[in-house]
Amino acid sequence: MKTLSKLLALFLFFSFTNSLLAQKKTPFEIMGIKVLSEKKVKGKSNEYIIKVFENSYYVNNTKKIYEKIKPNYTVGDFEYIPIASLSDEDLEKLKQFTNNLIGDYVFKIPKTWEYGDFIDISMHSDMQGNIKDVVFGIPNAISIPITVIEQLEVFVKREMKLHFKINHTNQNANYIYMTYAIEFEPMRKARKMKGQ
Repeated sequence: MKTLSKLLALFLFFSFTNSLLAQKKTPFEIMGIKVLSEKKVKGKSNEYIIKVFENSYYVNNTKKIYEKIKPNYTVGDFEYIPIASLSDEDLEKLKQFTNNLIGDYVFKIPKTWEYGDFIDISMHSDMQGNIKDVVFGIPNAISIPITVIEQLEVFVKREMKLHFKINHTNQNANYIYMTYAIEFEPMRKARKMKGQ
């Protein structure tokens, strides 16, 4: 009887998933998150798409290479997620550069929102670890100029590299991704110590 129940549950899950896919909903829509607005903005050298949600906004370059490319690996309930990471040294460099670049914008806004107190930096790399696409997730309470975000994107693409081993989880992959959350509180503390 338990086996029948499990099979029925799996059937219902896949039916539900297939019906969502048939409707061509975005991952945000599937999770019930609506895009409130979307616009294109020019930086110094690039053009960006800004998507605004209820609690945050996402910024990515319009030249996003991997946006419409499906990875050659799947991530399911019973499958391993391909793992990539920055070196400890690169992660510290990223935190320091981010702090120096956006810390003043963060310092102006106290932590008063519930969504999060960090910037999400999602990196998509080729199979050699070279970062090609970067997406930023920022709480709506903090307004960062597009030229500043552009500087951060250029830094990540030039200075950072994802590290991973080729194994059975990613041997057929065409790209790898990883997301880091850079916390804002250390930025505020650093500026309080400076007496800003």
